[in-house]
Amino acid sequence: FMMISFSPALRRSSLYRRLTDRFSWGHYLNRIFVVLYGFRDHRPSLLGAALLSMAGHLALIGMFLALSLVLMPGMSAITTVLFSLLGILANALPITPGGIGVGEAAFEWLFTHLGHSGGAQLILAWRIGMLPLCMVGGLLYMIGKRHAGGAAARST
Repeated sequence: FMMISFSPALRRSSLYRRLTDRFSWGHYLNRIFVVLYGFRDHRPSLLGAALLSMAGHLALIGMFLALSLVLMPGMSAITTVLFSLLGILANALPITPGGIGVGEAAFEWLFTHLGHSGGAQLILAWRIGMLPLCMVGGLLYMIGKRHAGGAAARST
């Protein structure tokens, strides 16, 4: 994926054009390639973003493992990780008309079919655990916007 993004020759290939022109989602793929191509000279930034993303995913996995030890004792670690991440993916996809409660029902159904109860509690504990992180992210976002707005006003 990165090789295609960084290579002008590959981006001019017929395979690239078929991928981006033939499919309805091809314009999204093209936008991804264009953005990544813009970062071709900033590889340390890309590596840092990838490492930060991996650290976040490992923290998410660790949180689900720790919570499942309490909420679903006896469930294997690999099953917990796999089905928790699938449950998060299903909860994020806009395939249901729901709101609050849909994720809990999905997690409960998923883990009940594996022979364990506590799926709804697992996602609720995850949501509660995410609140402080979301608050910090929101504050950093607001601070960044304030500084960016002030810099733009001073430069005009």
